Amino acid sequence: MYKSVIRVDKRMSYNEIQGIIENDEEIIESTGFDKEKLNMVKLYEKLTNILLKRRQKNGYIGFDMPEVQIILDENGKTVGVENKKKIFAYSIIEHLMLTANEVVAETFTKKDIPVMYRVHEYPSLEKIEEVNLTLQKFGLKLNTFRIDEHLLNKKDVSNERFRKR
Repeated sequence: MYKSVIRVDKRMSYNEIQGIIENDEEIIESTGFDKEKLNMVKLYEKLTNILLKRRQKNGYIGFDMPEVQIILDENGKTVGVENKKKIFAYSIIEHLMLTANEVVAETFTKKDIPVMYRVHEYPSLEKIEEVNLTLQKFGLKLNTFRIDEHLLNKKDVSNERFRKR
């Protein structure tokens, strides 16, 4: 991690990024990107797949819930609702942002820099069983041993850093 400046050459939509990933010639041409920038987008796609596999190996559960888009008329009045198509470009941003946050958190922790962060309560056994019952309806099973192992190894640091000072 180091000080840096982000210089934005072009503001792009998720659909444009998705078009580059899918080799959509019309979208690629409209971006005006040279080969280097196009390759950078492809590299982000590969990196995201690597990060996703690593997270899944560590117990990541992706909740690909359908998102809705509210359709408005010219006066801003709601005229409809439709499902928003999930495209991989969303995952690229999501996983790169998660990774950036993780790197900052790890760096600050190693340097003993105090930070404010949100601490989630551990799920109750009842909640875990409830999720497992729901998953079973879809032929899936939550590995509760891995959850128990994770919770046993997790130390509560919610106030520990502030007590040191």
